[in-house]
Amino acid sequence: METLKNDCLLYICTGNNLGFVKKHVGDSVKKLIDGYILETGSVYSDGNTEKVLLKNDEILSIRLLNKLLKSQKFPNILYYADRLATISNFTKLPIRQDEGYLGVGRK
Repeated sequence: METLKNDCLLYICTGNNLGFVKKHVGDSVKKLIDGYILETGSVYSDGNTEKVLLKNDEILSIRLLNKLLKSQKFPNILYYADRLATISNFTKLPIRQDEGYLGVGRK
């Protein structure tokens, strides 16, 4: 990455938020990064501030959908995480690979 730094800008692109990145990305990597594309492309950050890249009406639609999903009280949802411009939820039940899913949910 240090070699690339001389020839291009480096960004971390993730579905997570800035708090997660700050906690889980090491300082040796963060010092090389020019910015972050977060929440699956809907937020940009320089590592300190965040800017939502979606329009206000899109954010409103996402928040309304998030409110609707929370109201359904799905039994397999452990919690909904706060996000600026996306919906993030975590399951409490293992996800079986034989059901067509990869990985496991949180217990």
